[in-house]
Amino acid sequence: MSTFDLQLNAAPLRPSFDNEAQKQALPTRLFQSLSQRLAEWKLRRRLARLLDRDDATLDDMGMPRRDLLAALDLPLSVDAACALSQWRAERRITG
Repeated sequence: MSTFDLQLNAAPLRPSFDNEAQKQALPTRLFQSLSQRLAEWKLRRRLARLLDRDDATLDDMGMPRRDLLAALDLPLSVDAACALSQWRAERRITG
């Protein structure tokens, strides 16, 4: 296979826009995505500060250290607060 064949079969690197509305919506979606990531990053910083507390205090708060560490390891695209509440609810069910 030659370089010419690869160029013919390659997907275009630029996104194709069907209309002007999609082109204008891209900056809005980009801004929303960045603002969500920033909010999640700020939440992670607050959760990281909780790790300074002792285990008994964290258990009283309903956030074991292992859950906080697991939430901090999640990608920024995942809502850590939602994951923590889901894990807490699962612990209530399973005991």
